[in-house]
Amino acid sequence: MELRELGLPLSGIAPLLALADDRDEVVAATLLKRLLETNDAIAVLRQQQRGILGMLETRLFLRKGPSGLNALAALGRGIGVDERSYLRIHRSFEATSPEEHRRLLAALGFSAPEIEEFVSSLVKSL
Repeated sequence: MELRELGLPLSGIAPLLALADDRDEVVAATLLKRLLETNDAIAVLRQQQRGILGMLETRLFLRKGPSGLNALAALGRGIGVDERSYLRIHRSFEATSPEEHRRLLAALGFSAPEIEEFVSSLVKSL
């Protein structure tokens, strides 16, 4: 993987390439710094994710049951989300934040057994 693909700005890569003696140590330190920045960004995104779910639940943007699912599906179609995209979203959500994923499914009105069945089907389809 290239340094640019790791999120390092071009302005930070050029000086690294110019180094001769301590290049490996400087590159390692730069990558460690980028890893910490990435971890911080992930934490912020997870916090935003929890906040979004909380707002959806408390402000009743999500209606439970079939009407809620239909409304959410219609919103998704309106922004170009198709069935395959929904599956990718659910798989990713389950892989990265299983508790929050289950919270969303519960907010949509799924029962605990239905949630477990759906999550099980997601895992099997990987």
